[in-house]
Amino acid sequence: MYCNVEHIKKFLINAKINTYASNSGRVFQQTILPDTKLLAFEQDDLVYRDIYFGFLQFAGQETVSLKDKVIWSMNYIGQSQTKENIDDIYAFLRKSLLKISIDAPFRGPAAFSDSCGFYYKNQSEGDIDFFHGEESISQNGVIVYKLYYSGGWVS
Repeated sequence: MYCNVEHIKKFLINAKINTYASNSGRVFQQTILPDTKLLAFEQDDLVYRDIYFGFLQFAGQETVSLKDKVIWSMNYIGQSQTKENIDDIYAFLRKSLLKISIDAPFRGPAAFSDSCGFYYKNQSEGDIDFFHGEESISQNGVIVYKLYYSGGWVS
């Protein structure tokens, strides 16, 4: 386990906000695995990588490395429950993920909604050491997106 846990939490928040959540960051199309996307963020001696496959149904892994050694990881799998309004669903997901908290720097907040009828819900158990959770997005009461995640320290 990394000794400065608060530093890692702050780094994770910064990395996630500056990659997928803000729809920015460096995107690498060519990775070791075919048909993947890789988002990366670096700060001081830490490197964040998010590699994922798919679009409507997808899977991925996020890692934090310290001096070329992975120290933390999170796996996830999810899917859109519909092909309609997919751009709106993922845009709302990004808005939700920008609300990430220091207490649970895995995904978004416990709940978030907007004026278009979207509602984001996130439930997790554990802490940065060892955790799992699930998030969903509903629109006007109908679930349109779901994701499961788990992770923790790597030693």
